[in-house]
Amino acid sequence: MTYYPEWMIRDEYFRQVVEEAPERIVCLDTETTGLDPQRDGIISLSIVDLDGNPLFDSLIHTYRKTVWPEAYRINRISPRDVRDAPSVPQIRDEVESVLSEAEIIVGYNHTRFDLPMMESNGFNVPRTVLFDVFNQFYNTVGDGGRHRLADCAAYCCVDFDEAHRAHTSLGDAAVTMECALRLTGIAGGDE
Repeated sequence: MTYYPEWMIRDEYFRQVVEEAPERIVCLDTETTGLDPQRDGIISLSIVDLDGNPLFDSLIHTYRKTVWPEAYRINRISPRDVRDAPSVPQIRDEVESVLSEAEIIVGYNHTRFDLPMMESNGFNVPRTVLFDVFNQFYNTVGDGGRHRLADCAAYCCVDFDEAHRAHTSLGDAAVTMECALRLTGIAGGDE
């Protein structure tokens, strides 16, 4: 599936939904065995609500690869960690149910990575409004500098420490949601 720019929303609409139907906004993140949606598998998936509370959070047993040393160096999820985890067919209905209730799906570069990876791994991603925090951050700071989630969190004064462990799907989803709120002016940096 290709995600088209017209699916992206403006700050005003995001703020409107936050005020009128905050329960209809979710943020997702994945950890994977690599970067190729056709060959790599999802090994962790989390979906959080507007406050960063988990709506879904699970390791996932992938059948696409048996080892992933490069990804392990980043996300610290080993084949042993996911050996007894549920597979995509076992969690698909629950994940799709959570996403189908969302009016807006937030993520960090999810339009180019997480959502295509999810579809390639067997999830049906609903056609709904997408809010990509990567794009928002890039449009805010421009070409100069780095555009990793850690850079966005630092710019937004969002804690990205052990409480929001980098490269865990749950931690990254919670940090991404907080960055979305700050980049749109809903939450301030002085909290």
